[in-house]
Amino acid sequence: MNGLQFLFIAALGVFFILLLSFLFSSTKNQTRIPLWSLLMILFFSVMALTWTIKDMALQWVLIEASTLFGALLVSIIRSKKAIEVAWKFLLINSFGLGIAFLGLILLSFGIHSNISFDSDAILTEIKNHDTLFVRLGLWFAIFGYSAKLGLFPNLFWVSDTYAESPSQVSGLLAAFIPVSVCFALRPLIRMDQALSPNVFSPSNAILFMSIVTMLY
Repeated sequence: MNGLQFLFIAALGVFFILLLSFLFSSTKNQTRIPLWSLLMILFFSVMALTWTIKDMALQWVLIEASTLFGALLVSIIRSKKAIEVAWKFLLINSFGLGIAFLGLILLSFGIHSNISFDSDAILTEIKNHDTLFVRLGLWFAIFGYSAKLGLFPNLFWVSDTYAESPSQVSGLLAAFIPVSVCFALRPLIRMDQALSPNVFSPSNAILFMSIVTMLY
């Protein structure tokens, strides 16, 4: 067993310990224990799957599913404010993911579907498909995923969601969603760098949005 395999197994161990901890430590005055546990299992499951797959379309589906389960967890206490915040979380994140999905469609059209949607396969062939649709697809996909990260200008769901959610849910969203989105963004940014080594590129744009978010 090499160091990378050991690190992966250790990470899985920590992951399942956290899962069990979240399942058996429901929020104060929480009466919907079965629903809480079911949503936690579903949320953890889709998050874990996004870390292991290479198919970008399936990865998008899982991240969108995590948005739905996350919204249900945010509104689990059923207060008026929590429901409003859950809707804001769902709509803004789904808006961004819709743009990302459009980007993936343009990317697929630009490569003429000659290769699979496996990110490694596309990355090896991307220079042979340097078209307008591919470049637009990368811009749309990277910008769309930035909304899920809570970057400017799609950051208005972040503060309310973390403030109104149960503490376990806030920690869960802050810890796991950015990791999953970064796994989805990584091959897209590598494709962009293979095509656009210049300053005006979506990979530099997301860096700029990150800086603006910190200064906002």
